[in-house]
Amino acid sequence: MVIFKKKHNRGFTLVETIIYVLLFVIVMGGMVSFGLLLSSLNAKNLCIREAQANARTVFNFISSEIRSAEDIVSPEFGTSSTTLVYLDQDLNLKTIKLNDGILLLILNGEEIIITRDSVLISDLLFENLSVDNNSDSIQFSFDFAYRDASSKEFYYENSLRSVVTRRF
Repeated sequence: MVIFKKKHNRGFTLVETIIYVLLFVIVMGGMVSFGLLLSSLNAKNLCIREAQANARTVFNFISSEIRSAEDIVSPEFGTSSTTLVYLDQDLNLKTIKLNDGILLLILNGEEIIITRDSVLISDLLFENLSVDNNSDSIQFSFDFAYRDASSKEFYYENSLRSVVTRRF
């Protein structure tokens, strides 16, 4: 009589190991893909927030400068211009204009940069909506875009328009 010894296999077979590895690769591939998607969305959201924050800064700056101006020199009543020239409370002549997508305040010949390098401002237009010499209502509008967009995926553009009346 032949006695067969029972084998006790305690490890995985080659087929089981391959199946486990394939399942692990599929799950990890999904996780990596999801992580890359989140990273891309975060980068795009950062571009949008940067552009909008800078546009708010420009909007608030121009609005406060117009409100506190002693007199608006240019644009004159009923006209429009790409630059705003005005006298401040101390009767200093100030100019707000664009230079290569950067918003500048010019005071006593010195240029002060208002915008960040990462945001491009374009199509800045000031219109004097006043019909008489008693008040100045200035409408201003501009477009803004994220400047450092290396691809279409991270491109963001928008525009703002507002009317501000000078306090006197």
